[in-house]
Amino acid sequence: MLLGIISNTGKKETGTILPEFLSWLKYRGVEFIADEELQNLLKDLPKAYYSRGELAPNCDVILSFGGDGTLLSTARAMGAHETPILGVNIGGLGYLAEVSPQELKDKIKGFLAGHFRIEERMLLEAKIEYIDKVEVFYALNDVVVDKGNNSRLIQLSATINNEFFNTYYADGLIIATPTGSTGYSLSAGGPILEPTLEGIIIIPICPHSLSQRPIVISPNKLIEIALDPTAPQQAFICDGFLEKLLPAGSRVSIQRSERVVNLIIMKGNYFYNVLRKKLHWGI
Repeated sequence: MLLGIISNTGKKETGTILPEFLSWLKYRGVEFIADEELQNLLKDLPKAYYSRGELAPNCDVILSFGGDGTLLSTARAMGAHETPILGVNIGGLGYLAEVSPQELKDKIKGFLAGHFRIEERMLLEAKIEYIDKVEVFYALNDVVVDKGNNSRLIQLSATINNEFFNTYYADGLIIATPTGSTGYSLSAGGPILEPTLEGIIIIPICPHSLSQRPIVISPNKLIEIALDPTAPQQAFICDGFLEKLLPAGSRVSIQRSERVVNLIIMKGNYFYNVLRKKLHWGI
């Protein structure tokens, strides 16, 4: 099995944890390649270096060292490839990253022994249509349209399968997957969904009316959002990454993608345990 290594180089833990761990892997005869951004740090430890976009097709599994943001950026780098990802949490809260630094070697021993399962996580596919082209974006957690630098609320009109659904007066709108239900959606008052459930969450950000509530719809629906016709430069964001500043009156369509992201779940790691630990339930 050939491992691919990605890490958030902005975290100081990368410089202390990663070289020692990879030396341990090499001693055990485990081969690995790495993101070319790590070349100055790791020197000749990996078998080879690749750009993030080229890493996925050249390895069997990717180890993503960082927090949930690093794992999301790793998923973005996969493109059409569905190489399984195992997250190692050297960040903060970390719902998606499976393994802590303290248990890293024990968990990797279990992983190499086959004590894991692979979960398919749904992706959202968002399209922005222009007169002469269509741009396509993907999100594992969420797609967000928000007011950007506008100081006032914006008006967003939403349709579901070409039927008018609602007009929102709010700071923005979050369209989230079950995986993303513990991210921005949760902070905005959305429900927590089991990550393997099939559904899409629609949730307004700070709506003007308290009657505007989150809703979960089936995953085979097409959601279209008409942006505020008067507000310039509304922000279009996928998984926390600002993709575009859209002009007034733009339209965004969002639906379930045919692509998936494969996440490695270690034996004994259950979603309910993660919730209880991260949210301090029962304490």
